[in-house]
Amino acid sequence: MQKNTSRLISVLRIILLLLIIAIHSPHNDSVFTEWFVAFVANAAVPMFFIISGFLFAGSKTYFAENIKKRVYSLLIPFFLWMFVGLIFTECKIALGFASFENVFAKANVAEKIMMASGLFDSIPVLDGPMWYIRNLFCACCLFPIMLKILRSVPRSFMAICLFCYLFRINNFFYTTIQTLAFFPIGVYLSIYKFDIPSLFSKKAALISVLTAIALTFLWYSFRGYYAAHVFSQLGSLCFIYLIA
Repeated sequence: MQKNTSRLISVLRIILLLLIIAIHSPHNDSVFTEWFVAFVANAAVPMFFIISGFLFAGSKTYFAENIKKRVYSLLIPFFLWMFVGLIFTECKIALGFASFENVFAKANVAEKIMMASGLFDSIPVLDGPMWYIRNLFCACCLFPIMLKILRSVPRSFMAICLFCYLFRINNFFYTTIQTLAFFPIGVYLSIYKFDIPSLFSKKAALISVLTAIALTFLWYSFRGYYAAHVFSQLGSLCFIYLIA
């Protein structure tokens, strides 16, 4: 990896972490806040997936060794935290403090594990943000399949994934779509040896800014309608480019 690319990724991580904090922090219901979350902050998680895909594909170690590392850094911490959450929640239920007692307390062991882990694309009940760790590990496991597809029909594959991301009907498969839409982009940039800093010219940045402004007006005009969702997702893509 070139030094400029490594430096860019290091700076990006700090910016993206701040945006993630902004998403999960209490905020008011002003139009600006709604716009900032919908357009800017929501670009953070896709960018993390792009970076993860880029770094995973660029690793010089064997795939099996990379997965072994992810087992220790992602999978084991995920299940340990899930187990801690289960124990903590059971204690809350026993003491009568669980807000979702009626749902969780009546579930059997298998259902509790499903709810706690958020398997099959639901958000984990006990700790929502842990879905990213789960999906990132799954994306790493699917790397050989992604690699084969990206070497055969790269543009078609990414176009389909981005289309599903932009025009999803509901949020049920949102985390899976987000993972499959952006992790492969990072893989694509890595396997085709893109020089990341060179991708971002002043002219392209200006076009992205103007596009984001136009999408902002469209988003505001159609607030409350499905079209607003599409405009905000397109706006997020603009800011993914600008943040990078």
